Amino acid sequence: MWDFVLRARKAPTTAALATPEPGDGRFLEVVSHCVVSALFASRRARADTTIHLAFDGPAAPPKVVRLAGAELGSLPGLDERSIWQVLRQALERGQNLALAQSCPVGPGIWVAKMSFEQLVRERLAAGPVYAMAPAGDDIRTTPLEPPASFLFTDHLAMPRKQDRYLTRLGVRALSVGPEMLLASHCMVVVHNELDRRGAGSP
Repeated sequence: MWDFVLRARKAPTTAALATPEPGDGRFLEVVSHCVVSALFASRRARADTTIHLAFDGPAAPPKVVRLAGAELGSLPGLDERSIWQVLRQALERGQNLALAQSCPVGPGIWVAKMSFEQLVRERLAAGPVYAMAPAGDDIRTTPLEPPASFLFTDHLAMPRKQDRYLTRLGVRALSVGPEMLLASHCMVVVHNELDRRGAGSP
């Protein structure tokens, strides 16, 4: 019903580089927090939500790792290192994929050799896509019907050229409030709005 897309422009795309060492700490923190915020509420997974992690960093971009709450069940843990171990497994499984190929990694987890742009086009074919932007339409007054996708970036902002490209594709700007929030916090706000409307997970 709901798809969250996180673009991490410099996150590593090979298992060898996707290690939770101090130099990778920022990616580790942002991506892990987003996975938890997108897929989990208290004591349960959100069965109506899927998160797509679009990685564009070294050494074999692009890669997309998809985690589906309905099939995931649980993870080894919700801490940063546990989540990165799952992502490392996905990147290792997808190391030999050709462009546009995908493969399953485990229950509720897939990896694909796919660009961020192709992922957005796929999501637009399924339903509306909303990109978080302070100057976008207010989420509190915007009709939201499934299936819909919500686009987030990590601590690196989307290049202006790409913002214009997304607008031309039909991606709509959506605001969760006047302050610039962390991506994981934006996900919580989006879920809260859907929950209040009775559109979230039962």
